[in-house]
Amino acid sequence: MSMVNEIVKEQAKRLGTAFQMLQEVMPAYFFQNLGEHIGTILPFLCNLEKQSGVRRVELNNEIFFIYLLSDENNPTVTSRMMANQHLLSAAIHRSCRPVVVNTEPTTLIIEHYVLISGPAQKCRISLAELQDAYARQYGREQLPAVAELYQRLNGAAIEDLDL
Repeated sequence: MSMVNEIVKEQAKRLGTAFQMLQEVMPAYFFQNLGEHIGTILPFLCNLEKQSGVRRVELNNEIFFIYLLSDENNPTVTSRMMANQHLLSAAIHRSCRPVVVNTEPTTLIIEHYVLISGPAQKCRISLAELQDAYARQYGREQLPAVAELYQRLNGAAIEDLDL
């Protein structure tokens, strides 16, 4: 039983250190937006110095990505991981102060996605209408990107094309 107590004590210490780090580096709105999820993501913040890559946490219809910003790990990479997902909401939280890992300052990123549960509702605006409106305002260069984004929109949330 003593060994179990030591393991629990060590894990509690690591979680406390991770929470303290979050308080030091994340903006105040982070805790307002993700307060109820802090317990879920804390274990994935332990041992940042020993891990690399993107940590993916899935819970019900929510997905979290936790990583240190780099050329290999960034929002562009994680957005590709979310391709073909129908999103209800998405938020990317970036540390407002650097996190020091192995004596190097870096940026902590925590992304939070909520997926639409159930079948995606049909969008009231067609892809052609959206691309036409976009092209009139911004030109035609990014129309393939608009098409890719259109597949991921929450159709029920779009009512018009007014900006």
